[in-house]
Amino acid sequence: MSSIGVATSIRENVLSRLFGCNGVSESADKDNRISDLIQYVRHNDVDAISYLQERILPKIVNNNRLKWTETWLGQHQWSNNNGESANHLLKRLFI
Repeated sequence: MSSIGVATSIRENVLSRLFGCNGVSESADKDNRISDLIQYVRHNDVDAISYLQERILPKIVNNNRLKWTETWLGQHQWSNNNGESANHLLKRLFI
């Protein structure tokens, strides 16, 4: 998003809505979190909606599905490989 000229505060807010303590990746109520994220991105006229919907959000949902259904797992399900994959996608989005 930095390559398309999105302000730093908006980029940080998007990251927070994705990975913050109340973000998509940490919430069992993912549908509302995703809706809030998409609404925020559209409201701020960020030209990354399709990238988020096609690349970032499916990856987060797939990686966290087990954690959301089996809440006792918590952080045990997240692996380094998942983190590296998400990191690669975010670098493509924000750099």
